[in-house]
Amino acid sequence: NTSSYGIFSFLSNIYLENTLVYGSGEQSLAILFGGNCEIEQSSFLGYGQFQNQENTISGQNDPVLLITDFVEDLVRDEFITRSLNFEARNTIFYGNTSLLDPQGLELSGEIQWDLQQVNSPNANIYFDNCGIKTIRNTDTTVFNNCLVNIDPEFVNIQKEDYRPGIGTEYLNSGNSFLILDVFGNGRFDVPDIGAVEHQ
Repeated sequence: NTSSYGIFSFLSNIYLENTLVYGSGEQSLAILFGGNCEIEQSSFLGYGQFQNQENTISGQNDPVLLITDFVEDLVRDEFITRSLNFEARNTIFYGNTSLLDPQGLELSGEIQWDLQQVNSPNANIYFDNCGIKTIRNTDTTVFNNCLVNIDPEFVNIQKEDYRPGIGTEYLNSGNSFLILDVFGNGRFDVPDIGAVEHQ
């Protein structure tokens, strides 16, 4: 558990597989100022608790995923951009974040991106066969065959058991080549989506 980011990337090249992140004070995964990020069969969750600076226990309120392709140069009053390539496959982005704030305004759900290079070949974001909680339009080339706003119904969040629940669409819906899950348990021929295989 951490009071800040679970994983923080700043203009970096990262590859993540069988990665389970939860209990973060801010985003479970932050990809900032571009870079290259490839994710396979992982779970980034907005559940769990962390100890904040006041030594009190809090839950996560921020979206689990944040992506940007820029930093702001305050001296020159301009944005500096870098190329961005983000691809997630068979991965869950889900948590406590509401799709509406207390005033009834729409929020981004669990995935949030802020790009300066909109509709540019220098900024590519792609979710393939993922489970996501979002209000974004998923009828685009960014999302392929994703489970949208479908609760994974994890077995027991309080006991940190993040196996998808029996009867959910996350079971036997993956298309990954990984034969083991994050805990070393074998995956079936058609694996579950996420870092943890139900078994």
